[in-house]
Amino acid sequence: MRSLPLIQPQSVALKRRPMTADTSLSEDRLHFPGKIRRLRQKKYGNQGMIEHKALLISIRALLCSALLVGQALACAGLQSRQSSFIRLSGPSETTAINQAYLRLRLLQPDNTLLPYWTMLAAGDYSLMLPLANYQPRTLELVTLLLHRHAHSPDPAFLKQTIIPIAEEVLDRYDKNFLLGPGGALRIDTPQAINPMREVAGLRDVLDRIFYLIGPRLTADLRYQWRQMQSELPPLPVSTEDGPSSRLLPALEQIAPDSSNPELSAIFPFRLYGTGKPDLDMARATFLARRPAPLDPVHAAFLGLRTQLSGEFTHAHALALQSMLLQSDYGRIHLFPAWPKEWDVDFRLHAESNTLVEATLRRGKITRFRITPSYRARDLVRHTPH
Repeated sequence: MRSLPLIQPQSVALKRRPMTADTSLSEDRLHFPGKIRRLRQKKYGNQGMIEHKALLISIRALLCSALLVGQALACAGLQSRQSSFIRLSGPSETTAINQAYLRLRLLQPDNTLLPYWTMLAAGDYSLMLPLANYQPRTLELVTLLLHRHAHSPDPAFLKQTIIPIAEEVLDRYDKNFLLGPGGALRIDTPQAINPMREVAGLRDVLDRIFYLIGPRLTADLRYQWRQMQSELPPLPVSTEDGPSSRLLPALEQIAPDSSNPELSAIFPFRLYGTGKPDLDMARATFLARRPAPLDPVHAAFLGLRTQLSGEFTHAHALALQSMLLQSDYGRIHLFPAWPKEWDVDFRLHAESNTLVEATLRRGKITRFRITPSYRARDLVRHTPH
């Protein structure tokens, strides 16, 4: 079937008054009505009028600079969004997916972190800078920032934003919870004891910190966080061995939680998934879940086929990216959960400033490119199924 054309966002021409660098003090350029000008001259004198005109010129130059900077930033953001794409062809539902994915990428992020997760594979790293002021400060925010650093290392952003936020969040757990009888941290919340979301989040954040930025930490932070890492409780897992083993919502659940908290160890805290240990246990946990909005994302990270049906959301966009490409801890997985019936062209970003481009036709890879080329040694190719 013929490939669908890619719909690219069009640049928007801003209508504004032409501005020049001319700083002339002519009355015509300052647009003073004659009567008002004479009154002001009488009140303030010639020197006051000159100072007043100079002030107006400074304001005009400032506004001009702000417009030019804003226009440059808008163009940079647009170019960044054009640097990646996904174009599907095949079954009829892929037409709607193409349009919905593009439409979501042109929207401003809402007040959740999910839209920012899609910016990693899209290469929209500059659009993630507002995360420096994001509230609330959570373990998910820290791991998202660490993923951004893995994709596009930025020493200044690391020093000024990532490490201070990580310190704030980890100190909250270190100072507010005590060690249990076995010497492990005991996290008591109104809903649960040692809930999976907290335990998996702490483990994922600390593991990533020492993998990505360990040498950049101060000696005090390195010692403090190594000590905290050694005191983490084990992940809540059922005691049964074999196929009946499952991830649990918590060590002890006090209040019911229908949000599938046990799956937080798959996303956003990627302790389980494609190419990682205990994949069968994670898949069995997912298959026993309650239906939830993040189902497509969890399925994609587990290498399972998923349906992108219903209203297309940021969860669907992230799942679509993750079905095509996943990168974590230096490894890149190509087509880890892609249906063989869907033909596709794509260009997406991976860790370490890596760009991956590929074309799939009738289940076969007909075009592939990875930049820089040496990253091909870290690539794992999966067969669409």
